[in-house]
Amino acid sequence: MTTAQLIRGARRESNLTQQALAERSGATQPSIADIERSAHDTRVENLVRLLAAAGHRIIILPTLARTVAEWGDYIREELCSELPREDAAFRSIVGLSDDLASAPKTIRTALCITSPINTGDLRSTLRCRDCRRCRPSPFK
Repeated sequence: MTTAQLIRGARRESNLTQQALAERSGATQPSIADIERSAHDTRVENLVRLLAAAGHRIIILPTLARTVAEWGDYIREELCSELPREDAAFRSIVGLSDDLASAPKTIRTALCITSPINTGDLRSTLRCRDCRRCRPSPFK
């Protein structure tokens, strides 16, 4: 998960605008916008401060494994691409299983409870953007 995803997800989950987060954290709105679009990365101290201003905190666990949410995003991208690759999605499920099986219990738990990235759009949780294979959204 990138710094941009962490900040944007925490801000949206807390129903804050970039301006509101800037006011709470002492940062500027343009600097938050730069971080959220990955124009530049930020120091850990700034990341902790921005997350705290959104009512979140960060806990870092040493692992090389991807979270279940990251695997899920990758699998969705493979299945909903213009040329769906079901074989790649299936291999990802095997990779997820391998990651979880090889992780210590505490890390395994953390990998499973990571929230998926919040896009801020309820429709995106129900269907992929422009995906012909997904069922039509009831929110049209």
